Amino acid sequence: MNLCTICQTEPLYRRRRCKACYVEYMNSFFHCTFNTCIKPVFAATLCQYHYRHWRVTCIQCTKPVYCRSLCRNHYRKAAALKRFPKEPECRKCNKSAFMDRMCIKHFKEQFKQSCIMVNCQRSVHKRGLCCAHYFQDRRS
Repeated sequence: MNLCTICQTEPLYRRRRCKACYVEYMNSFFHCTFNTCIKPVFAATLCQYHYRHWRVTCIQCTKPVYCRSLCRNHYRKAAALKRFPKEPECRKCNKSAFMDRMCIKHFKEQFKQSCIMVNCQRSVHKRGLCCAHYFQDRRS
């Protein structure tokens, strides 16, 4: 069994760390400010899920979105009947809309960013880093 590279007592969870060491490591980064969420920030100090939950409402009422553009209550009812209403589509392609009638790809294109590393002008891949710097950080 592989053990954590930090405490060397617990089994591996992610990034060669046990769950406790991984959470401590992730908390050292700027992460979502919603309760105990440790996902990377997407916008307005929230992760992608919590940002959408905060900004988008159900297509059948005014409650926040849970899944498939429905609130928890309407999603549960639709799942029981196995009949989901048609989700709004992106106005630029035929994928389902994430926000403002755009899919996640087109929504992110509005806010094109460059890598947060000094003197790097490549576009962001994940966590504010370009593809090269993201995988370099991941390997270390």
